[in-house]
Amino acid sequence: MSALTSVARISLCRTGVGGVLGQLPGASAAYGRWALHRRDVGGVFSGCFDSWHEAIAAIPAGRLAGWDNDAAAAVFRGPLPRQPSVYAAKFWLSQLLRPGDRVLDLGGGAAVTQRLYTALASLPERASWTVVETPAVARVGASLADTGELRDVTFVDTLDAAGPCDMFFSAGAMQYMPDGLDVLVGALAKRPRAIVLNKLPLSRDEDYWTLQNFGPAVCPYRVWRRDDFITRITDQGYALVDAWDVAELSCDIPFHPRLCVPMFSGLTFIRADAATY
Repeated sequence: MSALTSVARISLCRTGVGGVLGQLPGASAAYGRWALHRRDVGGVFSGCFDSWHEAIAAIPAGRLAGWDNDAAAAVFRGPLPRQPSVYAAKFWLSQLLRPGDRVLDLGGGAAVTQRLYTALASLPERASWTVVETPAVARVGASLADTGELRDVTFVDTLDAAGPCDMFFSAGAMQYMPDGLDVLVGALAKRPRAIVLNKLPLSRDEDYWTLQNFGPAVCPYRVWRRDDFITRITDQGYALVDAWDVAELSCDIPFHPRLCVPMFSGLTFIRADAATY
């Protein structure tokens, strides 16, 4: 990204200048047309909405919506990402996983974290890893497994098919789901011993939806108020034992400086009655 582009992004997304410009007639609509129709960009945000339904209704006609389509799923046939925050997640997996453990990876793509983890260390003996994905992404993962590119991982397209787990893991996926946090809280009824979450857009004060154009498609995107998100989990009998910054990711929405999330978050929780690790 050029210095000029960086300055423009900061001005529009993180300062009062953006808020003022957003009041100009037609400015937000013109930006939305540019941001949501392009297919040669990724990670571009537009708009602020009160609900998933309101956000998805704003996706332009002719654009694919969400991750359950072949164009979006093809993203996972590319090279593995090299993001610094992955190492914090891998640290906690290495500390918490035990022989025979079952890992449920919600929205794990083509087993991205499992592949990065096993490139450096072996899973504990008899440990299993199940990725829960959209049907389109699960098909890509299964096809890579069939060719031998993936090992020791199972792909399913419903939580029920995954069954109970000892470790609930998710990295950068819950924000795309209409009920991502509720899905997590519901899964806690089965009492996994530990929860490791990475690449979460958590805001100090705001809770809202926006739209993200990630290239092949456009998707509603949830930002949670940090304290509320954490409380929903600790109220289920879990203790927050670590949190880290994900400096490589941010949520910048032009004309909405108060909604800026300058860096994402990672969180690790341990069930209160299983707090030793």
